[in-house]
Formats: sequence, C-alpha cells, structure tokens
Amino acid sequence: GHVPIEHCVGPRKLTALARLDVHPPFAAMYSDSARDLPLLRRFDYGDAGIPDAQADDWASHGFEPEVAGRWFAAGLTPARAAAWMGAGARDPMVAAGFLWRGFSPEEARRWLGRFIEGRRAAAWQAAGCDPEDAREWIALGIRDPHRVSAFPSPGRLM
Repeated sequence: GHVPIEHCVGPRKLTALARLDVHPPFAAMYSDSARDLPLLRRFDYGDAGIPDAQADDWASHGFEPEVAGRWFAAGLTPARAAAWMGAGARDPMVAAGFLWRGFSPEEARRWLGRFIEGRRAAAWQAAGCDPEDAREWIALGIRDPHRVSAFPSPGRLM
C-alpha cells in the first residue's frame, strides 16, 4: 500500500492508515509484498461475507474464511460444501458444473476421479457412458460423446 510520501509494507501499513483515520476491518485489501501476509491472515468470516451466526458452522467443518467465502457466495451450506470437497470438487465452480446438471456429490465423485468436469460428464452420461467408458473413449481420441454410437464398446476395442 502506498500512502502519499511513505511506502508502507508490513506493520507500517496499519500505522500509516490509522494516521489517515482508516481502521480495520477493511472491505478489501491489496498487497504486492509478502511482508503484508500477517495482515492478510487476519481475514475473518465476516470479511468473507459470512454472517456471524454462521461463522462457527463453517469453522467446525474445517473451512478457513477465504475458502468458506467462495462456497458461501455460491449458495452452499458448510455441510454441502464439505460433501462437494470430499467428492473432489476443490472449487465451488467445479461443483456448480455438476449441481446445475443434477449430479449429487457421490455421482460427481466418479467423474471427477476420471478428470471429467460437469458439462462433459452430463454429455457422456446422456450418450449412455459411465465415467470409465468415457475415459476409455477419450483415451482413444473420441472426445464427442455423440460419436460413440458409431463404434463398438471401447472395452471390445482395447
């Protein structure tokens, strides 16, 4: 952070901001210095947009504020977010790709284990393929699930 006339990093940043009557909590923070990391670690659930009444629930599910904030913004509860993370979706947008297509975390787990995201998983499933079949087709160079009807099962080809 730059306060006019003084370049501020680390603990000096808070001191300089206080002289300008700017005090935590901050709505946002920018840093280009690793010496500011201790300041960033003070980020809490409220900073992530999570109401105080829900902070303990996120913490009890093992979510740090930064991660909890992304899942909260996606509209998931701590339990649902934990289920999706347990299925292999490390990001709420990955989970959303399955959620929007009607997959449960348990169903998505098999597709994620084969490195197939939600949109493609839905297309392969609509073509009658399970994750293992889809991965075999992809390994053979067939990326469009609509083409598989023209071929015998990949298990018979390999």
